[in-house]
Parts: sequence; structure tokens; C-alpha cells
Amino acid sequence: MADPRDTPPTPPRWKRTSLTVAKWLLFAVVLGFVARALGRQIGAVRWDTLTLRPWPLVAALAAVLVAKALTFVPYGIMVGHFCRRPLWRRLAPVVWVSQTGKYLPGKVGAVLGMAWLLGKEGISARVALSSIFIVDGLSVVVGLLTAIPITLMDEIRPRLPMAWLWCALAVVGLLVCVHPRVFGTVANALLKRAGVEPFDRMPSVLTYVKPVLALLVQYAFLGLGCWLLALAIAPVGIEALPAFLCAMVVATIGGFVVLFAPAGLGVQEGLLLVLLGTVVAPETAAIVVVMMRLAQTLCEAALAGFGFLALRRPVPKDTGAADGTPGR
Repeated sequence: MADPRDTPPTPPRWKRTSLTVAKWLLFAVVLGFVARALGRQIGAVRWDTLTLRPWPLVAALAAVLVAKALTFVPYGIMVGHFCRRPLWRRLAPVVWVSQTGKYLPGKVGAVLGMAWLLGKEGISARVALSSIFIVDGLSVVVGLLTAIPITLMDEIRPRLPMAWLWCALAVVGLLVCVHPRVFGTVANALLKRAGVEPFDRMPSVLTYVKPVLALLVQYAFLGLGCWLLALAIAPVGIEALPAFLCAMVVATIGGFVVLFAPAGLGVQEGLLLVLLGTVVAPETAAIVVVMMRLAQTLCEAALAGFGFLALRRPVPKDTGAADGTPGR
């Protein structure tokens, strides 16, 4: 364990209270602003002319469900790098249930919940937290790299001068950040701050390949689900799919990194509303934004419920020790 003397002192109570109040106020402002914009655009919808196509709606729900169901894959890959991971049928429910913690303020509930549930499966705190930090960091990096092309779209380019330069700088900066020496230093610093002994050696670049591919598949299904929702209410061509993919990635990452918004509520909707408004009619974008939030919440709740029931089953014998010894 880390030396207690290295643990930073706890801030005074008045500072913590002030910070909490400021976060809630900021969240309320963002949520109110986005709700007002959504209400104004949805109010302009001509419901008598709106036709809902069933098959794209069902396909959209299926795509979002697949994206949310695959959330456990990159975490399982990283856990398997550090030690012998539990069976997939045990690991998947752990991640699905812990994801409900992101609906709590600060989003630490998802991290702590996953670490605690992984501990129940024999995963040490060091392995659990390291895997979570790495996958969450890769998710942001991969998401931003995937979303960069949206700045080169004809609809976005006039709003962002010299987009090509910003793209080049972002790519270089993100590639530097994902390097094991930089990424490992940050991850170990977070472990130390959490009171957990850091690793002497972090994974190599090649270790990131599989979790990155898994994250790309997740983003692809999310973007596909968003496009299918738009197709369910409006004639949207296949040529708009890349724009929907990039918009969904930007909104997802934006909602993830803004800690004051539980589950990215308000932030994700605001970003998605602005970006989709450059591809489809504002009224269509508003409906898609609301439907996307409902679809994600519904799928996450269903997976969490299934995961909770799965975790109540007895633990299979010989799931493997997960004490931090290298995996095969």
C-alpha cells in the first residue's frame, strides 16, 4: 500500500461544500439551457406529418443494446493483461451493474462500484483500478481521434477556422498522451492518490490494440443507432452515417469528461443537438436527441437488471486467481 504520508490532505469542509454547490448549480444551468432548446425545437414539430418507421426504430434499439452490452470487453481485456481474469459470464454482469454508478454525481460511483464488484471476483484493487483508468483514458483518446473528422465537414468547417491545423495538433497531442510512458505515469499517479500501490511496469503500446478495437466497435454501434433513430422519423441517406457517428462520439466523450453531469445528462444532449442540427432539420435533431437518451437509459437499465440476477448465482469454481500476476 502507498505511504499514508503521500496521501493529500482532505480539503476543509466549506471548500467541499462550496464545490458541490457550484457543480449542482452549473449542472442546473446546463440542463435548463438544453431543456429550453429542446423544448423550443420539439414544439416546432408538425406531429400530424410525422411518420414513425418501425423497423429502423427496432434496429436502432438493437444497435444501442449491442454497444452497451460490449462495454465489458475492453475492461476484460485489460484485466486479462494484468492477471488471470474471471470468466466472461461473471465479468460482463460486473461491468453492466457498475455502469449504473455513472448516474450518481461525480461519476465516481461507476469506478468504485466496478472496483468493488471486481474485488468480489478475486481481482485486486490495483488491477481493477489500473484497468479502469486505462480503458477510460483510451476511450477518451479513441473517441476524440474518431471524432476529429467532423471538423473537416463542409457544415462544420466555417465554424472552426483552420480546422486542418487543429486536427493535426489534436492527433499529435493525443498520440503522445496514449504512449505508455505518459499514460502509465498518469495511471500510477491516480493509483497512488487512491492509496493503491502503483505498478512498476505498465502495458506496452501493443497491449492497447485489442481494447482500442473493442472501443471502436462500441462507437460504431452507437453512431449506427443514432442514425437509425433519425431514419425512423425522417428520410436520412446512408451518406449521413459518418456525420452521425462523429456527432455521437463527440457527444459521448463530452458527457463523459464533464464530471458535474451525471451520465453526461444535458451535456451530451446539447452537443448532439448542435452537431446533428448541421445534418438534419433542427426539429428532427431534437427528437433524435431525446430518443437516443431514452434508448441508452433503457438498454443500460435492462443490462444492469440482467447483470444483477447473474451475479446472484453462485461463483463457479476455479475462476482463477487475480492477484496481479501476469495473465496469459
